[in-house]
Amino acid sequence: MKSAFRWITFLCALMLRDPAAAADGDWTGGGVSPLDYWDASNWRDGQIAHGAGSAAYFTNNLPDKLLLTNDVTLGYLQLIAPAASGTPITVEGASVT
Repeated sequence: MKSAFRWITFLCALMLRDPAAAADGDWTGGGVSPLDYWDASNWRDGQIAHGAGSAAYFTNNLPDKLLLTNDVTLGYLQLIAPAASGTPITVEGASVT
């Protein structure tokens, strides 16, 4: 009986674990054009920034035009790329808060 209780406790703990934990990411833009947010080759070490507490860092040279479709939840978005001054940035999709 104790063994069954331990297994049930273990399985409950696994179910409560957050499988979509927040992950920070550094954009490298190394993928194939058009650059896609969800393409892991555009992120350092393939780590795509996503999740409510995550941060996406765009710190390298940006393309002439940057389009972000708002299908991702982020806690923080940082655009400090050297070419960011004057680069048009479009965010579309759900509302940005």
